[in-house]
Amino acid sequence: DDIQAIKAGVMEVGDVFVVNQADRDGARKTAREVNAMLDLSHRDWRPPVKLASALKREGLDELWEALGEHRAYMEGERGLERRVESAEHELLSLAQERLTRELKAGLHTRANDSTQVESLRALAERVARYELDPYTALTRLFG
Repeated sequence: DDIQAIKAGVMEVGDVFVVNQADRDGARKTAREVNAMLDLSHRDWRPPVKLASALKREGLDELWEALGEHRAYMEGERGLERRVESAEHELLSLAQERLTRELKAGLHTRANDSTQVESLRALAERVARYELDPYTALTRLFG
């Protein structure tokens, strides 16, 4: 199950998949399996799966064409929307990291300045010992 989850995550990353060494046994089967996993995905862009052989220089024209199609997609409206969503996700992730750092620093200072406010560490220890639920701890954290 873990391997399948990892594979599913990898399938969400790629925009064009290439099965190299297409002249070897199992290459077509691998391409079918990749296509089957992509069929489970719910994306605007359906990544193509191309067979190629770098040593024999086969399938490179088809691969180049697929890359051009993806570039055209990314330069269009749907591609722009995808990039906007990706940038939004990245900005929110960075903001969350920054807010967490600032919140920890502020709470630490606040706990040192006031005997009425329990420290983040003290509340975390109480939650870990099941003396407080996280929601009550949060209320106490912000006084």
